[in-house]
Amino acid sequence: MTHPTPEELAAPRDPRVLAHLAACLECRAVLGFAVRSHRFEEGIGCIECHKLSDGVNGPLPSAEAPCNPTFDARFLKSDTCIPCHAPHGTFDEWNASSWKDKSCQECHMPIVERPGATGGPVRRVRSHRFLSARQPEFLRNAVKTEAAFENNDLPVRITDHNTGHNFPGEISNREVILQVWFLNDLGLPVASHCESMHAPPRPQRLDKSATQLRPGETRVYRYPPPAEEWGPVKCTLEYKFLSLWHTSVPVWEQTLPRGEK
Repeated sequence: MTHPTPEELAAPRDPRVLAHLAACLECRAVLGFAVRSHRFEEGIGCIECHKLSDGVNGPLPSAEAPCNPTFDARFLKSDTCIPCHAPHGTFDEWNASSWKDKSCQECHMPIVERPGATGGPVRRVRSHRFLSARQPEFLRNAVKTEAAFENNDLPVRITDHNTGHNFPGEISNREVILQVWFLNDLGLPVASHCESMHAPPRPQRLDKSATQLRPGETRVYRYPPPAEEWGPVKCTLEYKFLSLWHTSVPVWEQTLPRGEK
């Protein structure tokens, strides 16, 4: 089926668009009773996580209110994230890493001071911005990238040093792309290299291996200089967020001037 355009996704009433989005509803309405039929552009809302049983559940003490707010200890741990993220392997990656004693919320939902509800008192609660690859600074803090000549080669080192799961995530439209250009004095490429880090689509995983970085892993790509005359070397790392719109976020860039060899 043809992918919908961004404009169609912003007002998804066309049956073709609804069919495209239907596969997402297993996680977007985990418990099967709050399936969205409109306003898809808002993404995940409150009820997808908090509407459990006959009221709303969360990490705060139970209280008397029309929505029947009830304390649920699962919100204090990563357990509440499992239904959506375990099928993508993220929970297993986290549980096998050195980050397993740190909950998902500690990284993705840091403590902030704000009203817990509209008009309520200011208190220390979890941020609901859900820090992720959508926030460039958060993304850039996930990995450390370095490039420097060693003898006659240019090694580029990428370390997944600040995430508790593989980088990028399991969904196949997330991709990290490393590009290296040996340029001439006019700024034109004499030689170029490109590396891709991603998980292949699920139907292809019997034949293709994932190239993601594991938590704590350092990967080194080595490039010999070209035989032709060359000047500066430009290196970039980009996070490709959504293949549907071909968007990418710059993660790191470094230019090694001529003579640094």
